[in-house]
Amino acid sequence: MEHFDRLKSRIIVEEHSLTNVTTGHPEERNVLKLDFFKKNFKINVLSLDESRIVFELINIEFSFVNALRRVLLSEVPTMAFDRIVILNNTSVLQDEILAQRIGLCPVKVDPDLFTERTEGTEPSEKDALEFKLHIKCEKGGKRESDRRDVTTADFVWVPLGDQANMFVEGEEPCLVDVESPIVLTKLLPGQEVDLIAQCFKSNGGDHAKFQPVATAWYKPLPQIVLKRRIAGEAARRLQSCFSPGVIDIHVENGEEVARVANPRLDTISRNVFKYDDLSDSVELSMAKDHFIFTVESTGILSPVDLVKRAIRILITKAQRMLHELNKFEDAS
Repeated sequence: MEHFDRLKSRIIVEEHSLTNVTTGHPEERNVLKLDFFKKNFKINVLSLDESRIVFELINIEFSFVNALRRVLLSEVPTMAFDRIVILNNTSVLQDEILAQRIGLCPVKVDPDLFTERTEGTEPSEKDALEFKLHIKCEKGGKRESDRRDVTTADFVWVPLGDQANMFVEGEEPCLVDVESPIVLTKLLPGQEVDLIAQCFKSNGGDHAKFQPVATAWYKPLPQIVLKRRIAGEAARRLQSCFSPGVIDIHVENGEEVARVANPRLDTISRNVFKYDDLSDSVELSMAKDHFIFTVESTGILSPVDLVKRAIRILITKAQRMLHELNKFEDAS
C-alpha cells in the first residue's frame, strides 16, 4: 500500500518514456482541495542573490506552477525602448540593427510609476521615458586605441515634464549593465551616432523585449533510488551518468561504493540506461507535487519582486474568474 501511494505521487522515468504521468481524478487530488492547500502548501527559498532566486514549491499542482512561469514571462509589465529616432548614424551597423540592439537593452525603472501609452497619443511624463545618445569618435590615427565603443553607459536620461522630481537622486532611470556596460556598436575615427530613444510600458505578451526575466523555469523534484549495492568500477560509471554532486563515492570495507548524495541536482538525463548492468539497478522518478523553481532577472526588478508581482497578477486573475462565475450563478 505504501508503495502504491508513493507511485501515485511520482512520475516514473523510463528509458524512452514517462509513465504514471496523469494526476488522477480531481476527487483524489488533495492539492486541489482548499483546506489541504492552506495546511500543507510550503515555499522554501533555496538560494537568493541580486539576479537569481531558486525556491521550491511543495504540495501544489503542475498547472499552478506553470501558470506562475507563464505570468513571469508574459504578464509582468516593464519599461522598454519602443521608439528610436535616429538623427545620424555613420557606424558600421545599419539603422534597423542598431535600433533592434537598443530595444533589447533592459531599462531599470519601476514600471508602476507609469501608465500604458494609448496608441496614437504623443509621449508624456506619465507614460514615457526618453534617453539621448550622441557619441562621435574624433578623427585621428588608425590605431585600435583610436576607436570608440558605444555602450549603454553613454545614454543620458532626459526628464519629460516633472519627471526630475519623481526620482530620488541616485535612483534615476538608467540602462542595466550586465557586469559591464553593454557594447552596442563601435566607431572608427570620424564616425558618429546621434539618436533619441523612448521607453514605453508593456509586457512580454506584446514583445520579448518587455520580459523582466532572463529565464523562468521549474522542474519536478527528482528522486533516485539504488535498488542494489553498486561498487568498484560500476560505481564510478554510475557517478558519471549524473550531474556533478548527485552520486557520491565512499569507501566501505576498502571498496568504493556509490550512494545518492543530492538528487536535487539531477537533470533526468537518463544516461544510466546506456549501461545494461546499471539500468535495472536504478529507479528514476519525479514528484508530481514538489517543484524547484528558478527565476533569473534581467536586472530591471529584483527576483523577489518579480515573484511577488507575478503572484499578485495570478490572484487578480483568480478573483476576476470568481467574479464572472458568481455573475453566471446569479443570472441562472
